[in-house]
Amino acid sequence: MGDRKRRGFNWPGLVFEVAALVLLFGVLIRHPEATVAAAGPADAVQLPATEFGDGTYLVGTDIAPGSYRSDGPAAAGRCSWARLQDASVVASAVTGGPTHLTTTGGEYLRVAGCYFVPA
Repeated sequence: MGDRKRRGFNWPGLVFEVAALVLLFGVLIRHPEATVAAAGPADAVQLPATEFGDGTYLVGTDIAPGSYRSDGPAAAGRCSWARLQDASVVASAVTGGPTHLTTTGGEYLRVAGCYFVPA
């Protein structure tokens, strides 16, 4: 082999991403009813949010259905999101850069490490 460098797979990066997804899905599966809602007067009508960050949301109640984008995580971190319906993952991503997603009413959305705005 001589002194040639071997290019290997980025195992530490993969392990980090898999661990983040396992943690993300484990919490949601154990507590699917967990949602985030803004505090306000009991008689006030709350419209679903169109901008959101870290948390677990019920689409159609906590956040509005639609397409969203994120510029990615802050300061070289990781951004992860997962769309879930009936405790099954519909779609998910873990990224270090910009990302986008489209939500559908009735599903849950779990976000960690990024902030989404309408696309």
